[in-house]
Amino acid sequence: MLAACLLAAAAKENVTISGQLAFLEGTDSVRITIFKYYCFASVQKFTKIYSGKINGDQFKVNLPAPDRPSFIYINFSRLDKNISGLLIEPGDDIFITEKEGRYIFTGQHAAKYNVAMGLDSTYRRYHPLIDENDPSLAARQYFNTDSATRGELSYLER
Repeated sequence: MLAACLLAAAAKENVTISGQLAFLEGTDSVRITIFKYYCFASVQKFTKIYSGKINGDQFKVNLPAPDRPSFIYINFSRLDKNISGLLIEPGDDIFITEKEGRYIFTGQHAAKYNVAMGLDSTYRRYHPLIDENDPSLAARQYFNTDSATRGELSYLER
């Protein structure tokens, strides 16, 4: 009985990331990289990679609970659909769907994922990528950053 309780407690701390996404096909795969600090691909010694199979348009990946909050990068076969910079914690159980080009997260601790994606979307809308090596665009870059910050604050006030 005690062993069953301990196993149930341990399982509750694991992280499950699953989803149903129309762009997935049976031959695709999903790879989740856990970054100890942030999504720095060049610092491999601080990353762990887990893979999962696609079943139709669905996937599910179970991860061991990280010892601290960690960032993840979800890599799909379609690179334009990847998800990065999300903070996972023990006990997260997230289901991902997509509607009108936006990811929607449901499940235990899903609210933080929806806020993170909303902030990211708002930032990108106000802060398009421009050539950072062109000094004539410096003033525009500062304006974009200021606009993006105002947009993010408005998003959080909703």
